[in-house]
Amino acid sequence: MFTKFHTILVLSIISISLMGCGSELAKVLGTDKMPPDEFTILTKPPLIIPPEYNLRPPAEGEIRPEPQQSSRDLQAILFGNSSASNQFSTSELNAMTGSGVGESIPNIREVLDSEMRDVEDVDESVKAQILNSGSKPLN
Repeated sequence: MFTKFHTILVLSIISISLMGCGSELAKVLGTDKMPPDEFTILTKPPLIIPPEYNLRPPAEGEIRPEPQQSSRDLQAILFGNSSASNQFSTSELNAMTGSGVGESIPNIREVLDSEMRDVEDVDESVKAQILNSGSKPLN
């Protein structure tokens, strides 16, 4: 009984003395921090395009401006390098020859169409069984 009384007395003295610390203890424990308010509405100014930057609509029959030139075209214009060997580095040329970039099939559409004719169509009942596996049959 005597020890319970002492522990309660010591704890109450410690708690009273800690209350005297005031804001320093709250700062250390982090209890005085205010969390952000999620209901606060922040107003952002609208994006406004100044009137001098308005795009004028294209006139009918007007010549369109050419798209920007690539860096290689600009290098060819500036340095006079128009040959294909100067446009690509040796590693680029090796990669292109290894991947077969220059070898294109001129009649690729016919080749693909002939390959697709050989593929059989899946039976509609098999499709229905796969797609409607958990539901009632469509019949």
